[in-house]
Amino acid sequence: MLAGVAVGEYSSYKEAVENTVKDDKVYYPDSSNGKQYDIRYSIYKDIYSKNKNLLHRISKLD
Repeated sequence: MLAGVAVGEYSSYKEAVENTVKDDKVYYPDSSNGKQYDIRYSIYKDIYSKNKNLLHRISKLD
């Protein structure tokens, strides 16, 4: 979506989302995978904390 907005395929992020995101199916977590979810979430939190400032700067671009 970001690339689509950048190259003019979509005029805004809102338009990109409206044309690409579909919520016609609901997914539920499998509780038997809880340990794997926890491991991945821990990694996600590390990645986010290391990139938080960059993500904030990106959010200010539009």
